Order: sequence, then C-alpha cells, then structure tokens
Amino acid sequence: MSGKLISAICFKLFAIYFIVMAVVSIPSIWGLYATFPDLDKTPTLPAIVTAITLIVAWLMTRKLWSLSNSVIEQFPDTDSPKPDLEEVLLSVLGVFFIVSAISQLPTSFIGIWSGTYVSVQDVAIYVTYLIGPSVELIAGILLAFRASGISYFLTKLRRAGV
Repeated sequence: MSGKLISAICFKLFAIYFIVMAVVSIPSIWGLYATFPDLDKTPTLPAIVTAITLIVAWLMTRKLWSLSNSVIEQFPDTDSPKPDLEEVLLSVLGVFFIVSAISQLPTSFIGIWSGTYVSVQDVAIYVTYLIGPSVELIAGILLAFRASGISYFLTKLRRAGV
C-alpha cells in the first residue's frame, strides 16, 4: 500500500472520528446545561449549541473528506514529497485548532449564560474563558480554509530570508 493511500485512509478515518465525537458530545452539552439551577429551563440554549456543534462538525468532516480525496488525486504514486504538502499540513493543523476550540466553547457559553454577574471581575473571568477558544477557532478557520494563501505567504517570507 502506498503512502498516499495510507494518508487518504487516515484523513477519512479522522473525519469519521470527528463526526462521531461531535455526536457523542451532545449529551454532555445537555447535561452541563441541566446542572445550572439558576437557568430558565427552556431548551433554547442547549439546542442552539447542539445545532452549531453539529453544523461545524459536518463542515469539518466534509473538509477532511475533501482533503483525503485531494491526497489521492494530487500526489503521485511514489512517496516523493510535493510542494502542496505544506498546504495539506496547514489545513490539518487548522482542523486540529477548530476541533480543540469547539470542544471548549460550549462549556464557556453555557457558563456565561448561567452566570449571575455580581461584579466586573465576574464578567472579566467569563470573557477570558472565551478569548482563548475564540482566537484558536479563528486561527483554525484561517488555516483550514486559506492554507494555500498562507503557504504562499510563508514561501515569500522564506525567499526574503526571514
């Protein structure tokens, strides 16, 4: 079995794993919501968080699946590296950042929604919980969907001697 087939199979397995983990995380979103006694018990917030989680998981699964197909189409049968490998690696890194951020955001949103804001410090704590995953999500989206532009920019920087 060639290296490109192994890579394609790994991408497809990761895509399947990603969508399964998103579906498995849904009960924890609802369970976390149920643990806050101060919340109005309408299911709007966990339904929105669940929908967003599933939509983003589906989009990321499609991106991984297309990466798998592009590995099969673009790379030759030999194991020699190709310049487009950097784009693939940047896309995979972006998907990793997105998965990592998405796993933290539902907890942060439900925590903020349920909070009773006593002081400015409480609000500041909730904002700091959101900053890290939000920046990671934005970086992941840029890496996953703009990998070719970032690869081109990095190539220009390398040529300039930076």
